[in-house]
Amino acid sequence: MQTVAGMMSGTSMDGVDVAVLVTDGESVESFGPTFFRPYDQSERTILRQALAEARELTDRTA
Repeated sequence: MQTVAGMMSGTSMDGVDVAVLVTDGESVESFGPTFFRPYDQSERTILRQALAEARELTDRTA
């Protein structure tokens, strides 16, 4: 069994969700704690700028 943590940030750009679980790699043995950390305004500004700049990319290997 392994204890793993997963993180994600959705398109709403409100923050990061974290969840911990115990798994054998195929099924979940148990769920652990969860946590949400909201982005502050300066972090949201940086993310919006990065998304705007990414629209100009034409090569994903750059």
